[in-house]
Amino acid sequence: MDSKGFFDVFKKYTPSTEKRKMLERATDAKFRYKKEPTMQFEVELTFSAHEDSELIYEVEDECKSLYGASSFKIIPHFPPSEFNIGRFKEISCEAAMCGAITYGFLNEADISDDGATITIKIPFYQGGIEFVKNSGTETILANILFSRYGVQRKINIISGDNADDYFSSMERHRADILARVEQENVEKTKQERLLALQRKEEEARLNDPHYDFVSRVGLSSAAGVNQVISDTEYKMGGSTYVTDNCSHIFGDDFEVIEPTPLSEIESIKTNSVFLGTIFELTSKEMRGGTNFNCMIGISDGACATYVRKFQSPEEMEWFKNLKCGTHVAVIGRVKRDKFDNEPYIEPRGIKKIAKKERMDDAPQKRVELHLHTNMSQMDAIITPKELVDTALRWGHKAIAVTDHGNVQAFPEVMLALEKSKSDLKILYGTEAYFVNDTAKCIFGKSYPAFNDEMVVFDIETTGLSN
Repeated sequence: MDSKGFFDVFKKYTPSTEKRKMLERATDAKFRYKKEPTMQFEVELTFSAHEDSELIYEVEDECKSLYGASSFKIIPHFPPSEFNIGRFKEISCEAAMCGAITYGFLNEADISDDGATITIKIPFYQGGIEFVKNSGTETILANILFSRYGVQRKINIISGDNADDYFSSMERHRADILARVEQENVEKTKQERLLALQRKEEEARLNDPHYDFVSRVGLSSAAGVNQVISDTEYKMGGSTYVTDNCSHIFGDDFEVIEPTPLSEIESIKTNSVFLGTIFELTSKEMRGGTNFNCMIGISDGACATYVRKFQSPEEMEWFKNLKCGTHVAVIGRVKRDKFDNEPYIEPRGIKKIAKKERMDDAPQKRVELHLHTNMSQMDAIITPKELVDTALRWGHKAIAVTDHGNVQAFPEVMLALEKSKSDLKILYGTEAYFVNDTAKCIFGKSYPAFNDEMVVFDIETTGLSN
């Protein structure tokens, strides 16, 4: 072991003025080094007063790099009088470098010194306390304290009174981070999808001279419609769905983002979100009676498909609570029926959503004098009750029901009208027509025009006028 000044040994090192002055204040320098298997240095320096630990660490890093050493350690010694409890943070940092578990655990610690024992209260429960103790942290802290200041103390790490508050705070912080990360991921996914669509469109324009031609899918012009109105409002097919107040029905929870129109179901290969309204609910007991094939028919007003899930009798409570007319969001994988090769959705999760009903916002309402119900075969599917409900919801004052060759909608219309207790006026007949301000019909009685404010549209001439 040699006893020389720091710069007598490390002559190539040229530190800043501040670091040089600090090293020159050191006395009784002792050096150890080892060449094999790698170069390692250890330097003990004694100071007459406390020195900045950060400067010492910077000297270590600079010398380690300069001499190509695998480690360069400076062990400072200060007078015992220089120690106070405020210096304990430096000791805990040094302990972490020596393998003690202090990072994070001592950040919120309450540290006290009674002259014989330094008590460290950390905001962790007993499991955390044992974890810290089992790594030898107390012994390492005591050894560093004695090495640096020549002060002997017993170190005692115990659970603090603020453990509950600390963990509650940490849970809130963790929840905030997760929520922020999830939102960032959602925004990133949206952006990536938008960029991918832009690239796809640019490539299509370059490769397909007929790209701008209008393409229609299916019989309805609404098929394939996928319009994002807002972050929580989507137009799918012939319906507009609102997803801001979803309620969980079945399976995994999921975010309703970037839904796919039912018209594109055959091209989907991965888990996707679909929106629709339930029009059919059936369950069929499988052979053996252990499972049921639960089938949910959903439609977006333009296209339809089935959602199918095999469930045991004990798992079917959610299915029993479903009703036709419920609007749902379904996330799942598209599969094909092995018998008819038709695509269906195997659900991973289902949520209840809302549908934005279509409204008539015209200040002057129309009067329909040519209107069919489902009593007109192959010409309409709306029921008489739905007809009345829609007319009332839209604020219409009168309608004409003109089914093909019959007035069989009359009883159902009257029942719906009586139940609503409204003053909606109804004209019955078949294929109504209009002559000299009087509504006429092939079958039934003719009535005067309902009132002068009415605007008449879509009148069909039957060939019997005048």
